[in-house]
Amino acid sequence: MFSRARMNAMQHLVEQLKLEVNMEKVKVFQAAAELQEYCMQNVCRDTLLIGIPARSNHFQEAQILCFILKAVGKKFTKECFKYNMMNNCLRSQQNTPLQPNDRPFLWSARIAKIL
Repeated sequence: MFSRARMNAMQHLVEQLKLEVNMEKVKVFQAAAELQEYCMQNVCRDTLLIGIPARSNHFQEAQILCFILKAVGKKFTKECFKYNMMNNCLRSQQNTPLQPNDRPFLWSARIAKIL
């Protein structure tokens, strides 16, 4: 009745569902808050923000970069970093953890302002 491949796929699905049923459920806002908190704690080690030293970067591309993208990227990175550090300082002074109802940073508005 069913092909062998379909039976194997269904067995795999049943096994996956059995694994997932035992997993702890976390609300989306809580997971998002934990993820944002983790990112803020590790902002100093984020190579996308601080860059990679030239001598340790084995995958460095040729120096052919679009000047406009490079300039906008640097300015955007500085703005984002300044915003995140300001929020971290305010929270640490007030001893308040990240709340689920904190408004997210409006990236698109920030990009439009930079451009």
